[in-house]
Amino acid sequence: MDYFDTLRKGMDELLSVARRARSLGLDPSNDIEISLANELHERIAALFGIPELGERVKYWLDATGSKLETAFRVIGEIVPGYYLKISYERRAELALRVGMAIITDATVSAPIEGISKVEVKKQGGTYLSVYYNGPIRTAGGTEGAISVLMADYIRQRLGIDRYRPTQEEIERYVEEVSLYKRIAHLQYNSEPNEVRIAVSNLPVEITGPPTEKEEVSSFRNLPRVETNRVRGGAVLVINDCIIQKAKKLKKIIDQIKKIGFDDSCW
Repeated sequence: MDYFDTLRKGMDELLSVARRARSLGLDPSNDIEISLANELHERIAALFGIPELGERVKYWLDATGSKLETAFRVIGEIVPGYYLKISYERRAELALRVGMAIITDATVSAPIEGISKVEVKKQGGTYLSVYYNGPIRTAGGTEGAISVLMADYIRQRLGIDRYRPTQEEIERYVEEVSLYKRIAHLQYNSEPNEVRIAVSNLPVEITGPPTEKEEVSSFRNLPRVETNRVRGGAVLVINDCIIQKAKKLKKIIDQIKKIGFDDSCW
């Protein structure tokens, strides 16, 4: 018996003990909440509670041999509502979380805790907005950057216009990145003009809930920004993902254009 067989045997024994304990009826549920999932498609099905989703992940992984392409293929099936008849905003959020889970092997917290919510906003135009939390860092810089490509692909599939930041909003990001550098750690030491260029060309809004007590001193009380405090998740995605991984992102875009990704905003 090899090492992994020993692990599986031990886990089966522990699950048997847990089932017997739950059968006594002393807990709120008689079922064991944690499911065993050895393969990526099994983890996806268990994480989101949608068995058909796991089946489609397995299908596309077998067909393409690529987690990246599989993620975008599955996103393309979720957005039209193939799996769940829910609002388009909820489909957009589910699609982004699933796509992130696929490219991170569904083994980190980023797909669930790194994304707070996804909204379609109608302020100064209709655009897609992604709220990022600090745990997006667990995905890694490249994967975090890919999540923005995924959000843009979702926007394209929904037929929503691109995000068009105002000059005040652009400068707000510049100040926010600079302020975050002084109070927390960033992997990449970006220049203000790099932030301006990145934000000016974003097709979706990158935002998030406030994560720090510090507030910006300029560009406060902007109509489309809910807080004056630093949004750590947004800063991480812009600085350590989009800007730091820009060259790598260009190569990834070349790969996903074949599945219908429009790179005109990139």
